[in-house]
Amino acid sequence: MSDHSHEVHGIMCGHVHNEERPLKLIEHGPEGQWDFMCGQTDHDTQEAINAAVVVCKGCAMKGFLLPSGVQELPASHTAKLNSKTERWDVRKMTAEEIAEYYED
Repeated sequence: MSDHSHEVHGIMCGHVHNEERPLKLIEHGPEGQWDFMCGQTDHDTQEAINAAVVVCKGCAMKGFLLPSGVQELPASHTAKLNSKTERWDVRKMTAEEIAEYYED
């Protein structure tokens, strides 16, 4: 049996996966799902279809490092890159954001 304790499974925005945009938003959904996104809102239906399922072992993912502690990001929280400070701001999701996970 393999040890999966250092793996994170999630969906990655096609912009990030194709290296068109940097990773700027990470969401750990209420039921444990992960989203790795560019943080922009111009995604259309085709972009959603082009999203990639990713597995991140340890801290390395597609040539860049995940922010320190991302694997400890609690469910129902987001981490957003602050472009001014270059730090990741972590916050609890709003009730509306959580509800979006259950709409699909």
